[in-house]
Amino acid sequence: YVRNIILNEGLKYINYDAFEYFIGLTEINLPASLEVIENEAFDCCSNVKQFNVAAGNNYFSAVDGILYNKEQSKLILYPCGKTDTEVVVANNVTELSDYAFYGAYYIKSLTIPEGITEIADRAFCHCDKLVSIHIPDKVTRIGSAAFDQCYNLKYIELPEGLKSIENEAFYVTSLISITLPKSLTYIGEDAFTNCKGLINVEI
Repeated sequence: YVRNIILNEGLKYINYDAFEYFIGLTEINLPASLEVIENEAFDCCSNVKQFNVAAGNNYFSAVDGILYNKEQSKLILYPCGKTDTEVVVANNVTELSDYAFYGAYYIKSLTIPEGITEIADRAFCHCDKLVSIHIPDKVTRIGSAAFDQCYNLKYIELPEGLKSIENEAFYVTSLISITLPKSLTYIGEDAFTNCKGLINVEI
């Protein structure tokens, strides 16, 4: 396995799936010149515990190994190999990127700040050990496959004000019971498909 990559100064763009399944990596150092990281650029890098961003980068920053935009208002990517089991997202975060916590295997409990208004597409997909998550009251949309294959997710409280649950949002979870808020106007295809333990839905 590749255990180290050197991303030289001058690099501006990292493409989709550029380092997919580089499971030997434990740390990723991003140069000051970097401007764009596409979705899934580090998909399934299951042992990465930390992102570092070189001083002088105008687009990205890292705190405690987690990758953010420069202003730290948007959480871009949580390292899959980070072993914390309880995670509280910083209060200054108002946006989650698509795939933000994709494959974060160790997380069991997660708290999202109240400033978040949307759960992005695939934001928590394949968080295999996730049991509980707090959805902020201001969230109006849960994106496509947002909790897809969160095999241990049994309980979730959906806020009043939620308007849409997109395709495959809770595909293959362990939900037992769920209450759909009165504000909900759209449920996408396969939103609850293969939730084999789901025995109670309240509307």
